This record gives sequence, structure tokens and C-alpha cells, in this order.
Amino acid sequence: MPSYDRIVLDIRVAADWIDPPVPRGEESQHVTALVDRAYGLKSGGQHPPPGVFEMGRIWEYAARPLVEEWAKLHGGKAIFKLPPLTVDGIVGSLDSLIFWPDSVAVVDMKFTFSPLRNPLERTKWMGQFMAYCYMVGATTAYVPNLTISIRPPGATITIWTINFDQTEIQRNWQALLDSRT
Repeated sequence: MPSYDRIVLDIRVAADWIDPPVPRGEESQHVTALVDRAYGLKSGGQHPPPGVFEMGRIWEYAARPLVEEWAKLHGGKAIFKLPPLTVDGIVGSLDSLIFWPDSVAVVDMKFTFSPLRNPLERTKWMGQFMAYCYMVGATTAYVPNLTISIRPPGATITIWTINFDQTEIQRNWQALLDSRT
């Protein structure tokens, strides 16, 4: 008769092994907290189920070769595992940057269970992307998004390209600065 054994590994432990976390700096001054305050976003006491954030970290690690090859194919160079960046007292944790011959672009990897949507509808994401663009002098954000849905089309990887103008980047940054007071 066959026998088996199993090991159940906590997803948080696995994520730390696969990709040790980078310290994010002072949480209350972090871009994500300030975007929530600036745009009146509330979780309503709801938080994602345990492990969802860690799955995002694992996706970020797994997507690096994809981003690196895509950048190289188009004449750019991607860098990863950036230390937290502080501008005007606001802390940002960027996933990656792509350096092009004449510009720089932000890369922010996303992992979602919800059906694939237009990222322009996600206020929090847009606030984050514009803040990161401000911090590095970019106007473009690339967003590799792994979506796992039980509805068709199922699991998909979409790389969104989002271009901002300087006015909206500046307006967003001012909203973050104003949210601190």
C-alpha cells in the first residue's frame, strides 16, 4: 500500500526564504499609507487573507526575469531590490526601475485574485505609481500584473504601460504632502 507524508510550509516563511524583505522605513510616512489618507481610502477593517501579500512578493521575485528580458529586448536595463527611497520625508519602496537610454521608468508588480480590471480604476495603485514616478523623475510606470481568477480567462499576466503628465504627478505628490498634516 502506498504511503505519503506532507510538509505544510507557512507562505510567509516561504516568501522570506525566496525573497528576503527589504525594510520599508517609517510606515506612517510610506507612500501606501499616504495614498490611503490623501484619497480617503479605507479598508473598512478588512484586510486580505493571510498569505496574499506574501504571494505578491513571490510573484515579484518570479517576474524579475520577465521584466529584465523585456527591458533588455527594448534597449533598457532593469534593476531590482532597491533600498527604500525618501523624498520630502515620504518613503517609497519601489519594486524595480528600468533605465532607458533617455529616461527612467518605474516598475511596480501586482498580484491580484480579482478579475482583470483597468489599473486606471484603482485609485490606490495610481497614487502609488505617480508617487514613485515623482520620486525618480519618471512619467511612465510598467505594471506586470498576475491575476488569478476562477472565472475566465483564469490566470493571466498583463503588463500595463501607464503614462502620466507632469501636472498629474505633481498634483498627486502635493496631495500626499498635504495628507501628512
